[in-house]
Amino acid sequence: MFEDTKIIEKKEFTMITEKEEEALKEASEPLERKTEEFTNIVFSHLMRMEEKVKRGFGGKKKEEWRSIIRDYLKSLFKDAIDKSYFESRKALGNKIYNRGIAIESFIGIYNPLIKPVLEEIFSTFEEEREKVILAVAALMKRTNLDIQIVTETYMNLVGEGIAKASEDLKSMVKTISKIAGQTKLIALNAAIEAARAGTSGKTFAVVAQEISKLAASSAKAAEEADEMIRKHLESFVKGW
Repeated sequence: MFEDTKIIEKKEFTMITEKEEEALKEASEPLERKTEEFTNIVFSHLMRMEEKVKRGFGGKKKEEWRSIIRDYLKSLFKDAIDKSYFESRKALGNKIYNRGIAIESFIGIYNPLIKPVLEEIFSTFEEEREKVILAVAALMKRTNLDIQIVTETYMNLVGEGIAKASEDLKSMVKTISKIAGQTKLIALNAAIEAARAGTSGKTFAVVAQEISKLAASSAKAAEEADEMIRKHLESFVKGW
């Protein structure tokens, strides 16, 4: 129920009207026929970008990503904005995150599409100026909605990753603290043995001192690591 409420809220926030959706639906068939051409334009654009973007979308993954983007564009042009529409955008956000692709690379796919898509809409409606405006408005609002959903999904996963990493670091800090405590105990035992040994235990005493220093250093490292984690988490939460 909560998810359904969020969908309604997001849909209302975009302010897409029925007239706009009807105009886009009328243009969806000619737009869909050009999907392969639009996909080629997107990939031509992506392959001119920096190396890490080309690696993310190219190579062995290229055909898979071509299929993903082709299906996405078809959905953008014609699908009803319902629960399955939202779920498909969330799935896209998951794929982008899990493949290690920067979110701005996904957002960048829209730029090379503006001109050819608008030209197709103008061609579809020719002199029907009002329908052109309505269809373009629907498409722009859908694009805005999609960017919101994909980015939100992506950033939630980033947050979960940071939280998981911080838990792992906290576990490491506990281990360091435990080692420091055990090292202190060893140092104490060594000092006792040195005292018992008297003059012949001088070497033992030196070793005990070094172990004690190591314990203090480990304890300090644990405190510093714990403080660093706390500060980073606070900073992340404020930025969120």
